Amino acid sequence: MTDKKTLLFYFVLLGIGALFGTTLLVVPPQFLSFFLGLCVLSGLAVFCLVNPTLLLYFVIIASAAGGLVQDLGKLDAGSTEITVSGLQWLFIAGICVLFVGFNLRYVRLPGHLYPFLFFVIWVIVRWATSSFNLVGMKDVLFYTLPFLTCVYTLAGAKCARKMDIEKIGAALLMSVTIPVSVVVILVSLGQLDLEAKGPTGLVHPRTIALHLVVILAFSVAQWRYGGTASARRWGGFVSILALGTILFTLSRMASLTALLVVATAKLDPRKLWKLLPTASVGAVIFGLVLFHVPWFRQRSFFSEDVKLSDSFEHLNTAGRADQFWPLTSAHALQKPVFGWGPGGARIFLGRVGRKVVDKWEPSDYHPHNEYLQVYHDMGIPGLGLMLLTWGALLSRCWRDWRQAHLSRNTRAAKWSMAATVNLAAILFTIITDNTLHFAFVTTPVFIIVACTELLNRPYWQLSPSWEKQVRKDRSRASPVPVRYRFSPASLTTS
Repeated sequence: MTDKKTLLFYFVLLGIGALFGTTLLVVPPQFLSFFLGLCVLSGLAVFCLVNPTLLLYFVIIASAAGGLVQDLGKLDAGSTEITVSGLQWLFIAGICVLFVGFNLRYVRLPGHLYPFLFFVIWVIVRWATSSFNLVGMKDVLFYTLPFLTCVYTLAGAKCARKMDIEKIGAALLMSVTIPVSVVVILVSLGQLDLEAKGPTGLVHPRTIALHLVVILAFSVAQWRYGGTASARRWGGFVSILALGTILFTLSRMASLTALLVVATAKLDPRKLWKLLPTASVGAVIFGLVLFHVPWFRQRSFFSEDVKLSDSFEHLNTAGRADQFWPLTSAHALQKPVFGWGPGGARIFLGRVGRKVVDKWEPSDYHPHNEYLQVYHDMGIPGLGLMLLTWGALLSRCWRDWRQAHLSRNTRAAKWSMAATVNLAAILFTIITDNTLHFAFVTTPVFIIVACTELLNRPYWQLSPSWEKQVRKDRSRASPVPVRYRFSPASLTTS
């Protein structure tokens, strides 16, 4: 009987292989990358139903490679473009929705995530009642994906037999090797253009820099709260590696943010005002780099001989301050209450941009200020919910960090610090960048936020069968002790 089952398995495997090979021969070349990506993600979806942690590892790897596949397999879709990277994140969102839907009994939403839920609902409602186009659909995806990732992680921790949070942290630190190796290899081959995209058309150095800020924040927390000397040394090494690569990419906002992140290395969460002196030092260092490093000076100012007193007049904002922000603000005031709907700002700039910028290529374009974009698209309620969402998350993670710091719980303090600093970094970078639309930045951050929730509120580790038993025992006033299905310590390794 066993031999027959084995033979049947091989026949099925042979049939799948033959079908896959035949499909490769008939699929047009422009769709080949999409087909291969669909096969990988379909297999991932099956395995994630068995082991939810696999999707978290995949998200970490996909985020680290986000700058590589950002423009891979680009197809024109009318008002916007579809890429393999976009379909990848759409598929990940689908896996999260399916998994959470099948395991609703494991979902218990923390109170500080409810504003995020209301924000997601408002975004979907505005998209359904206004634009209802592909550009708006992309905005809906990137605004909701962090929330889905966080809820997926929390639900997966409850239904999985074991979720090793420290291994997730190790994967985050190890993922630094992907973007750093790519930058080193392309620079050594002379294939990386720091002013635009490289000749390969795949790598944009400044998107890599924004992802490295996430890893830098986590490595700085490891550097400070590592449980062993080797863990702290490893955190310090990754911090130096990530910071050096960020500065090398010449990303001004990412470089300034990275220096401010490093300034939090010895910050006492009970005395946030002490961040001001170190942050001031980081800002001064950034100013020196901006004026005295030729590469940064060429990117930052229209004139290379600019003086400090005239720096603001000659500052190169890449069209943000003098074109995109004024245009978007004026257009947003036409519908200030409910906005133009998701995708409205991008479509507007895609149309108007051709008239104000030479050689304008994209059919839609971000205003490079998420506060302004959310106000333009979702109106006053959307902006209010966004501020409430991120404010509640930042406040909760900071309080967790302070409590863990006071109780000398280094593991919880490490994750809480990483979550707090990352959330603050995102709120800072969205002033001049469309960071909320970079899933390879937001999804790793919300994995960290979810792990912080798991470590600081152990009730997430309890199974529904345990909870049912608790309710039964309480109703009967039974003296029978309640047991865990698995130990709360299963979420940690040390």
